[in-house]
Amino acid sequence: VCIGSAAPLCVPGPRAMSPLDLVATAALRRPRVVVATWLVAAVVGAVFAVDIVNSCRFQFDPVPGTPSAGALDRFHADFPQFLYRDAEAFLISCAGACDGGVEKAPFAAVAVEQLRRKCSEINASHLGVVQNWTDHLEYRASAAGRHQASPMLAPSNRTMLFQLTWQVLPENQQVLGKMLDELRSLVAYLDSQGRSSEPAVTVGVTGSLSMFKDTLQSTENDLKTKHIFVMPLALLVLLYRIRSWRLCLMPAFCLLCSVATSMGLFVPFAKHVVAISPFSPTVMVFISIALSIDYSMFLLTRFREEVQLGAEIDAALRTMLHQSGHVVLVSGTVLIISYLGVLAFPGGGISTVGLGAAFSIGACMATNLTLTPAIIAAFPGFFVPKKVPAGERRRSCCWFRRGRSPEAAEAFVAGARAVPPGATGCWPRFAAVVTRRPWTYVIPVVGLALLLPPVLEVFQYRESFSNSLGFPRSGQSAEARELLLAEFAPGVLAPTFVLQPVPQALAGDQSADNDMAMTRHFQDLCNVAQRLLDEVGPTLGLKPKHILGLGFVANPANSSKLLCVKWQLAKLALTQANDYGTIFREAWGRLMSPGNRSSLVVISPPFDPFSENMRTFVHLARRAVPSAPSSELAVGNEASDDGRALLFSTSTVIVDIVEVSYQRFPYILAVTISLVFSVIAISFRAALAPVKMFFTVVLPLAAVFGVAIWVYQAKVFSWTNIAALSSPAGAGLFWGTPIVTCTIIIGLALDYDVFLFARVVELRRLGFDNVTAVRGALGLTGPIITSAGLIMAIAFAGLLLCDVPMNNQIGFVMSFGVLMDTFVIRTCLVPSVLTLAAGLNYWPQRLPEVTKTAADLDEWLHSVNSEGEMPRSLSAECSQAA
Repeated sequence: VCIGSAAPLCVPGPRAMSPLDLVATAALRRPRVVVATWLVAAVVGAVFAVDIVNSCRFQFDPVPGTPSAGALDRFHADFPQFLYRDAEAFLISCAGACDGGVEKAPFAAVAVEQLRRKCSEINASHLGVVQNWTDHLEYRASAAGRHQASPMLAPSNRTMLFQLTWQVLPENQQVLGKMLDELRSLVAYLDSQGRSSEPAVTVGVTGSLSMFKDTLQSTENDLKTKHIFVMPLALLVLLYRIRSWRLCLMPAFCLLCSVATSMGLFVPFAKHVVAISPFSPTVMVFISIALSIDYSMFLLTRFREEVQLGAEIDAALRTMLHQSGHVVLVSGTVLIISYLGVLAFPGGGISTVGLGAAFSIGACMATNLTLTPAIIAAFPGFFVPKKVPAGERRRSCCWFRRGRSPEAAEAFVAGARAVPPGATGCWPRFAAVVTRRPWTYVIPVVGLALLLPPVLEVFQYRESFSNSLGFPRSGQSAEARELLLAEFAPGVLAPTFVLQPVPQALAGDQSADNDMAMTRHFQDLCNVAQRLLDEVGPTLGLKPKHILGLGFVANPANSSKLLCVKWQLAKLALTQANDYGTIFREAWGRLMSPGNRSSLVVISPPFDPFSENMRTFVHLARRAVPSAPSSELAVGNEASDDGRALLFSTSTVIVDIVEVSYQRFPYILAVTISLVFSVIAISFRAALAPVKMFFTVVLPLAAVFGVAIWVYQAKVFSWTNIAALSSPAGAGLFWGTPIVTCTIIIGLALDYDVFLFARVVELRRLGFDNVTAVRGALGLTGPIITSAGLIMAIAFAGLLLCDVPMNNQIGFVMSFGVLMDTFVIRTCLVPSVLTLAAGLNYWPQRLPEVTKTAADLDEWLHSVNSEGEMPRSLSAECSQAA
């Protein structure tokens, strides 16, 4: 069927049924069954989804093949009590004037007694979970307290510690959660009572579990409240584009079903397969909001257009799925591949963000491709818009008005600067400019010049390890943590351990025959500790008081040197009944493994171990530990092949995870790009088109991260005092932000490439030349891409409202990346690039000869409604013309 005379525009004949046609047939034959099935799935999924926040946990497992993984095996054998342990610090501090220090405040003793009683109760109810608890008052009364200053009392005498240690294992996490809730409730009560006492005393608690608990509460709050601000804004953009409040109910239905089903399916993974990050549910919700509305807009604008052009409901739905459904399918596949690329990164919960997002994208695709047509078919009287007479169809500012002059059509083709008054419109004018020479050369050059400064900034990136980026800014634990950092050596809650093997000649025996072996072992301990002081001390301020071990003591005459303890003296101390004997036996029980196979050196750094100093400390410590001389008798010891010491802590595990992640980063990026480009090439039968897309994705992606480095590392917006646009003091751009967002930004950028390129290919297959096809595609997709980009940016901007700095950073990267891609890359750069070397756009497929003119394109655009969607190959109007 053709329209026109001089250069007729013809419609292809019948085609074979595609998978989307089969989906349409299945959905339209039993629409109410499809709707009921999704409702049941949503209800069942919601039952499981409500528990998703409680299923989250932080778990850092060593990466196989790294030094931490090798050390973990020996720690499992010799010191299992030091693995998966958590120390919670209860801080009792003066709130105002405090004569004699906090220990003289009457309420301080009351608070300590209450905490002791509560710890005894929870230990009695769950034996084996709590390891120990201690406090300043107890330490002061002990043998050690009679001879040295208490490490549980701050130098200012205004704050004292009550420390609780327990093991955090997967099987007791729920029990620990309840215990922690009881303790936090007690702390809140004591704090309220202490502030009204005389002198006033505050009570707070911080630690890994407490801060994790605050993070879960923040995540739950985000899921309940933040999307309330995001959802209406996104729906307003959709309403502006569709102009039907009834059709706008569709994405709401799809969103509810996709969130419930994806989270319901994800919970079993969280409980039985992998430890999921608290950030995963937040990303899943915002991804669902963005894609549910985006995909609904792709589909519903096409459906509304078909109905207004006179198509029957069944035919309109089939066309909607065949045309826009294909874009949704390709887009969703690209995004799933991009998100699943995150799975290749090791540990730390990072990979679960990609897994959760892939679940959400799959659910969004499924609901939009099946539930949307089924609801419309089941309730046509409510959702189907009225048909608009051809003479009354509205035109937006972006389309030629009816009654245009021939000069206007000629100007559109030639790309003239001024379009005659008979053809007003912004998108055709803009498309004409960016696709004509010399602008096809100027725009890429200018774009490169503008992108180059932020791209170069990427080389200034320094991964930030600050713990403050992963936890809420406000809350009970955050305030107590700031007090802990100010008053005590922060490393007391997260020490680093050095495991020094004992020569095998001992064989668990301390007889005189093995005195030589133990003598060498004590010398090894002293050597290791001294090397740590020599390597770490000058750079990070490590002092003898920060290192604890059996083979050495601090040297009062030299603060940078240790005094080595001889084995003969240590053996004598083990038998003494005085205070020194008691102190040494207690230390022996904690630091020597059962069977005397190895002993520990404990390092409590004077800085926050989860800060910017983390990597420096681990590298310096690793350089010190292997270089320390070891016993000749240690050869063949199971701890390591050469009997040398092993360094292990949460810090070493995280550093290994980061370094392995960035080693894998370029390979994961290359594989992800190759896969998504292959999908695009196969879908459009254009093998070389992705080559052009590569240059419109990689440089803009690098520029996005360069801007993020300006914002969060250089802190160029710190003067605004907007917390979401700056990092906490001492922090920068979180190390996980590029890893989480890089492959995702690639997928989102290609998402709009696919939508634009699909139109270019369709127009070119209908006989238009390449330049005209690109101009027409930009004019047709411009309003849709703009609206979709705004919706996506608004959805991810919800992360900027979160209280966790890491969420803010990821939200900024995603929102800024989408906006730049929508308004700059996809609007200016991509059309210009597609007009250059046209043959690369379509090879190797065979395309028809160029038979269509600008007048034909103008006549085609004349049939397009205000939403910017192209009719189904003009079937309705072509039939009338025939």
